[in-house]
Amino acid sequence: MIKRDEESAWGHLDLDIYGAAACIRSREAGVVRSLERDFSFFRGKGPCGGLSMTIRKNAALPEMNGNRGAWRPRKGRRLLYRDEGSCRHIRFAGRATCLYDYMRNSAAVFADEHEIAHEIAHYAVLSRLGEDLDARGLHRVHALGFSRGSQGALYLAPSGGGKSRLALAMLRRTKLGILSDDTPLLGSDMALRAFPLRFAFDARESLDDIPPGFKRTFPRLDFPTKHLVDIDFAADRIRPAAALSAIFLARPFIDGRTRILPASRWHAARALALHLVVGVGVPQMAEYMLNFRGRRPLRLGRILLRRLRVAARAALSIPAFWINPSRDPDECALSLDSFLAGLLSKDRAGAEPRRSWGNSCSAPRAGGNPSPASDKRA
Repeated sequence: MIKRDEESAWGHLDLDIYGAAACIRSREAGVVRSLERDFSFFRGKGPCGGLSMTIRKNAALPEMNGNRGAWRPRKGRRLLYRDEGSCRHIRFAGRATCLYDYMRNSAAVFADEHEIAHEIAHYAVLSRLGEDLDARGLHRVHALGFSRGSQGALYLAPSGGGKSRLALAMLRRTKLGILSDDTPLLGSDMALRAFPLRFAFDARESLDDIPPGFKRTFPRLDFPTKHLVDIDFAADRIRPAAALSAIFLARPFIDGRTRILPASRWHAARALALHLVVGVGVPQMAEYMLNFRGRRPLRLGRILLRRLRVAARAALSIPAFWINPSRDPDECALSLDSFLAGLLSKDRAGAEPRRSWGNSCSAPRAGGNPSPASDKRA
């Protein structure tokens, strides 16, 4: 919820993500509005009692007291950071800075442009609240989360693997629900929970069929510019939760029809170790998360163990499948819809163990593992 303090003219945005809360303040209404569009699904009612963040644009970047601690770079990023007491000072390419206090759970963002302030604040919120969600037993998975009725599935693919394009195709061509196009939440109860932010697309992607009011550009300091589509565009298709029933492990794109084959528990475990336990592709932002002072190592160790338990349970109890997606996202969406319908139909009928189901992309069939020839072609 956005509020306006008439006396101080500070814009307020309160967020509540399954109990992980944030209160964001800024005099720059445009920055607050951009963040409100990012997190529209989680608008809270305040007061939050969680992360407290202030954002200032065109302000002089502050200096830390004294000369304690050396500046350290982050590999692959144009940023430097150093610690003083419970506070971490992070500088981003000389254009912005963030002061984060671990003890007080507070952050102050300073930037010279609206877009940079938005980027720094957006990822800081995701990093800090993501860690709070981990502590609550809800873990982000780098995947597309979708559902059919009360049953859900994960589509695990690397960054740039077409998850957002596939989610958009599901909205266009099927009645599947969406939990998140990038980081749905998974708990120890094997329930998926919605974590819908804005859809993000490569700047070269054609989005002509999206109404202009839902689209915007997201320039980034160290990464290519993205086109964003507000989640409100698909508000009626967002599903709050679903029971995890299948895990799809993406392989390279192919021409023609999508192909789906059974995958082993080992392959599922290896993929979940990457996309859930380590969190490759999840915006957890090492510059905030990786701090090993005081009791931080104990907290991070507990989070790692919780992620490991959830990943292990998912790999052992949920059927997994390889998928070679068609280059046509509409065809892939229809194939996944049909396959999941067949999967759930056989489950309800009490069929044989799901890991023995075959390699049809339109519906599971009885029978053993795919032939070596078909596996080689995949």
